[in-house]
Amino acid sequence: MLPVPLRKKTSPPKKGRIPLYQGILILFGLTLVFSTIGGYYFWKNVLNPRPVPELPYEELEPRPPKEIFIPKPRPSSPEPSAKPIRQIPKIAIVIDDLGYDRSIAQEFIDFQAPLTLSFLPQAPHAKEMAFLASEKG
Repeated sequence: MLPVPLRKKTSPPKKGRIPLYQGILILFGLTLVFSTIGGYYFWKNVLNPRPVPELPYEELEPRPPKEIFIPKPRPSSPEPSAKPIRQIPKIAIVIDDLGYDRSIAQEFIDFQAPLTLSFLPQAPHAKEMAFLASEKG
């Protein structure tokens, strides 16, 4: 049978740690010091402020009345005549990020309208589709 220890093993006290009651006591002491200092300044500056010197009272001159200017009516300008549009406005259509799906790129290449196509350089079908698009114009 194993021998039973008579006493419990204890670890050595850890250095650098403050026990809880000492920490609470220090915190209470700091709170007491700071509240005393704050109370003194509050009593001195807020409850018993320094007297403010009185400024001499000066009578102000009355302001002159404001002048009101009524603008003269302007003659109305004639309505501008509508100018005919010489050209129909153009729209630029840019199809971006092609090159991964060959069928979608082929549909845009075969489209019968002026388009700008943009291919991703690292896409698997980018070179082939870009070559077909440049041949088509």
